[in-house]
Amino acid sequence: VIRAARVGSSSRRFFPRHLEAEGAGETFNTLLSAVLHANALAWWQTAVQYQMWHALGLIGIGAVRLPGNRLPAALLVVGTLIFCATLYLMALGAPRWLGAVTPLGGSLMIAGWLVLAWQVAGVRS
Repeated sequence: VIRAARVGSSSRRFFPRHLEAEGAGETFNTLLSAVLHANALAWWQTAVQYQMWHALGLIGIGAVRLPGNRLPAALLVVGTLIFCATLYLMALGAPRWLGAVTPLGGSLMIAGWLVLAWQVAGVRS
């Protein structure tokens, strides 16, 4: 969606407002808050944040190209999928017992970061 933004008193510039992460996030968040209860919205926001941070971490792992970085990357991918998927599903109304599976994903993410730190420390030694 292209929106006009007023710059100065009479000039207008056009820019893709909804291509901005914050603008799109706010719009989607507003829609979700109308549908989900407070706990479900908190689960959704937690899943989005963890997915974003770990996606950035995976991009960094790929950019650095350390030897043997497949194990930490795999642990992060699988952990993020399990962690975020269970939170998304619970927010959308899936059974609450999925909350017992969520820590498994979190543990895999932590293991991925620890393996990466161990490998980085080994490379520098």
